[in-house]
Amino acid sequence: MNDNNISEQFRVTGIIYGSLILGLITFFVIALFIVENKKFEPIQSMDEIFKILIPLAGFAIMFLARGIYNKNVSSVIITMTY
Repeated sequence: MNDNNISEQFRVTGIIYGSLILGLITFFVIALFIVENKKFEPIQSMDEIFKILIPLAGFAIMFLARGIYNKNVSSVIITMTY
């Protein structure tokens, strides 16, 4: 590996890291604003729906991500063997 490639990878990693941190800070500020101003009135019927929907969506996304990862890894392994 040459130095340009490594510095490019560090630059991309820094951009991704900065984006993730900025997203977390933005979410925190918005959530804090909503909670402090008490503009959010919970709806009980929606609470029951989300108690079921969120875990199901989480499991579906987890299995989907695992499938995509396995597909990508197997394509890399096949490419490397030829």
